[in-house]
Amino acid sequence: MIDNEKNSDNPISLSKPGKSERKEEPEIVPEIKSRLTEAVPEQEKEKTLREKLKEKIDFNNENVRNLGFICEGIKNLPKLKDSFEKLARKIERAKEMNIQLEAIYNLGEEDFTQEIVELAEELLASKI
Repeated sequence: MIDNEKNSDNPISLSKPGKSERKEEPEIVPEIKSRLTEAVPEQEKEKTLREKLKEKIDFNNENVRNLGFICEGIKNLPKLKDSFEKLARKIERAKEMNIQLEAIYNLGEEDFTQEIVELAEELLASKI
């Protein structure tokens, strides 16, 4: 009977007899040290004067086209007559600027004088 009392106090163990139950200890993982490195921004090569001129010419052509569409839409509206006139002047200024930019762009590199380079930079910096 003593065996029965002993067994009644302890629930039946499903583990193999003779093996003691091990407590699982959490595995210690070494801390990973991260190094912060600063990303070096990629430096774009400096654009040549010809590349800048071409970009400005393309930009102005796109503006002329878009402003032309707007003018077509508002030209018959009497309320927007002032806006139409302003847009028409803006289109003309953009076209005039493009004529100058294209003339400079079509020159050979050897024909660039200091005055032409200064004029080109002034035109590139100006707004329509």
